[in-house]
Amino acid sequence: MRCAEPEAADYRYAGRPLRPLRALGRQSAANRVIYAGTFAKVLAPGLRIGFLIAPPGLAGAFAHARALVDRQSPTPLQVTLAEFIGEGHFAPHLRRMRVLYAERRDALLANEHGHDGAQRDEEQA
Repeated sequence: MRCAEPEAADYRYAGRPLRPLRALGRQSAANRVIYAGTFAKVLAPGLRIGFLIAPPGLAGAFAHARALVDRQSPTPLQVTLAEFIGEGHFAPHLRRMRVLYAERRDALLANEHGHDGAQRDEEQA
């Protein structure tokens, strides 16, 4: 079983987009991948709504576990977020944020010269 965090692919600035882990293996491998994430990193830090994409055979067990530990779901926020995504606003938002964060990253990298000990991974920058 593998657990993947999709946010790393949401804000990738160089190179080709990363393929989902499920797409890299055989169909049987796809049934052993779980994606867990949160909308806090891509929409708003205070938005405490996460998601889990699990193989069908495990979805019921995860839903049961969630019901045991999370009794106060933010239902109005979930409905609003579902409408935001359903109406097609999420993908354009991600594109705008990629541009904004790329500009901020570029400004940071342009000003890092001369700082002793500063190192960065070119692939991740």
